[in-house]
Amino acid sequence: MLEPLRRSRAVPLSPFNTTNPDHVFELHPVTQEGDLDVRDTTFNPITGYTYKDAEASFVAYENVRSTIIPAEKMEPARGLEPRTC
Repeated sequence: MLEPLRRSRAVPLSPFNTTNPDHVFELHPVTQEGDLDVRDTTFNPITGYTYKDAEASFVAYENVRSTIIPAEKMEPARGLEPRTC
C-alpha cells in the first residue's frame, strides 16, 4: 500500500518530472456558453503528445482512493503553518 501523499500549500513543490503528476482533481475551462464555442479557436493538438484512451483512463481514475483534508486540520509541514485562501 502506498503511503499517503501529504501536501501543504505552505511548502513549495519541487519541479515535476512528468506531465501527469499525482493529483486529486482537475480544473477544466468553460469551452462553450450558449452559442459561443471557443474549442476550434482556442485548443490545438500538441505535436508529439500521445493521447490516452479516455475509457481506460477514467476506469483507472475511478479506482484511485484519495482524501482531501482542509488546511485547518492538517499538521504543519516542516515548521510552516498551512495557509488558507
